[in-house]
Amino acid sequence: MNFLHHHHEAEERGLYPLVARRNPRATDLVERMNADHRRIEPAVATVENAAGDLGTGLPGSGEALTTALTRLSDVLLPHLELEEREMMPTLAEEGNWLIDGLDAPSRDYVVHLAPAVPRFILLHVLGVRFRRRFAGLWKGSGAESIPSQPIPSDV
Repeated sequence: MNFLHHHHEAEERGLYPLVARRNPRATDLVERMNADHRRIEPAVATVENAAGDLGTGLPGSGEALTTALTRLSDVLLPHLELEEREMMPTLAEEGNWLIDGLDAPSRDYVVHLAPAVPRFILLHVLGVRFRRRFAGLWKGSGAESIPSQPIPSDV
C-alpha cells in the first residue's frame, strides 16, 4: 500500500504535470488519473487499517481485510486498465519526448517515476519506436543519431 501511495504521489507531483505542460491534449486524461488516485487513497487506507487489525487477532479482521481488498480492487483495477489503455500510450510518446531534452539528473528522476517493468517498456520498446518516428523531424538538427538509452541497472 505504501508503494501504491508513493507511486501515485510521484505521478501527480512529477510526471503528470510535465506531461500536461508538454501536451495540453493530455490534460483531461491526467485529471481523470488524478481523480482516480483520490478515489483509491481511501480504499488503500481501509486496507492498511484492516491489515493492522488482522495482525492483532481482532475477531472478524480476516473478513474485514477481504472486504477492504475487494473494495480496493473495485477502484484500482479500472484505474490500472485506464493507465494501460490510455496513459501508457500517451506516456510512451510524451514521456520519451519529455526526457529527450532533460539533463541527466532530471532525466533519471523522471525515468524512475515508472516502476521497473513499465520503465523498461517505455524506454526500450516504445522509446525505440519514438526515436524512429521522430528521426525525420530531427534530421538536420544534429539530433538525427540519437542513441538508444542504456538499460537502467535496476531493471
